[in-house]
Amino acid sequence: MDQEFIARFAKYANETQMRILLSKLNTDTPLTEIVLWEAARNEEGAGAMRQILRRQEHRAQVNEDVLTEVAFETSCSHALEMMEILLDEQQAGFIVTHKILCKAASLHEKDVFEILMNNGGLQIPIIEKLILCAVEANNDDVVSFLLDLEEKTQIDPLPITEWVLLPAMRNLKPATLKAILHRRPFTQVSQVSDKMFVKSCYNKSAGTLLLLLEPPHNQLPVMEMIQALKYHMRGSGSLGQTATRKVQALMDEMVIKADQELLEDFADNTYTLEFLLQRNSTICITEQAVIRAAAHRDALAILLDKRLEDIPMSKGVMVAIVEKAACSGHFAGLRQILTHFGSTVPITEKVLVAASATLDTLQLLLQSPGLNIPLPLPEKVVANATME
Repeated sequence: MDQEFIARFAKYANETQMRILLSKLNTDTPLTEIVLWEAARNEEGAGAMRQILRRQEHRAQVNEDVLTEVAFETSCSHALEMMEILLDEQQAGFIVTHKILCKAASLHEKDVFEILMNNGGLQIPIIEKLILCAVEANNDDVVSFLLDLEEKTQIDPLPITEWVLLPAMRNLKPATLKAILHRRPFTQVSQVSDKMFVKSCYNKSAGTLLLLLEPPHNQLPVMEMIQALKYHMRGSGSLGQTATRKVQALMDEMVIKADQELLEDFADNTYTLEFLLQRNSTICITEQAVIRAAAHRDALAILLDKRLEDIPMSKGVMVAIVEKAACSGHFAGLRQILTHFGSTVPITEKVLVAASATLDTLQLLLQSPGLNIPLPLPEKVVANATME
């Protein structure tokens, strides 16, 4: 049996099967690092690895590379058990390194990171890269664990730098950020506060922005913050709700108001759209706002339900609504427009071409009473309809 066979066997065997295989091998048959790596990928658990490690001779040693590459190939459900038996087999003089800790902070739960810290990690300085690994992996538990160690003075003060704070504003939970900033007054990070505010707009929780708004602060980078919310948190899901809470927070700060420009920015976010329409019942409905809302069926429905009379019926609006109807196969909004506006609906060649993407959409236009359909139909419209 060669090493490739043994390695593949170690990946799939349970503990009993691995024990039997090893008993059949010659005592001088080597077990290489490849065998350890494959055993770490075993979905059955750590049993196969345990049997391999019991063989003391002619076996690859558990060193830094093995711990780094082996332990973190392990599925999360077996990671802690695998790490425990690997650490039990570490050689004299072996120490936990930054490389191993960074891997743990990036890929695993706090339990795996904690056992590494308790097996030598407390003896090495915590560097910026390590904290950054945890932050970029959204690993709040590891960051909180390090903060607890810092508070108990079991480790030196953490190097929480600008390069850590910026992704932290985007990735970590408000409670974790509050713990970070609790011992680091805002005055110490004032030089990066604008960037922090912008990054907080990308966070999935509104609590991050609210946390930053609590103490006195300078003028906010409103334009950059709105752009971040506008492009990152659109739609009707939880991100849309979070964007609305952040918009409301900025309004409470009196740095933005519910006007037509803000409506144009968030017309495709159903929650923010509805909030703005409630906040300012006379807000101007512009062509750009309707075109943006048309990209999202629910947003268009809200706009038509609350402000149908104020919809600017332009060629651009009709092209946007028809294109979305043809693409999605949902015609409620288009029917509502055609019924309400009737002969004032501009039916241009561009509108007909957009409708001809599907026969159903084109038929809806052609069969609606009162519309001024240009006849004969443009050649491109006929060609598109007949192709379908």
